[in-house]
Amino acid sequence: MIDFSDLRLTRMPLNNGSGQMAALGFGTLIPDMARTIAATRDALEAGFRHFDCAEQYRNKREVGEALHAELGPKRVKPAFEASLG
Repeated sequence: MIDFSDLRLTRMPLNNGSGQMAALGFGTLIPDMARTIAATRDALEAGFRHFDCAEQYRNKREVGEALHAELGPKRVKPAFEASLG
């Protein structure tokens, strides 16, 4: 049996050698605003750190609200910097 709990922790090197990114991302194409916020928050709590946030989804505000609520302003910069290495 495959243990998928480790998949969310798997990282792949970037082609330019500048770091790594999460191998598994969370898609945010969710038509309902409230569900977008809840699902994004739940994904963060589950450990996702790679989010598909295409402009065409038109839900930047909702995804941002969930990220802000979970990470808070003081944690955003350190989380971003940690993702670069």
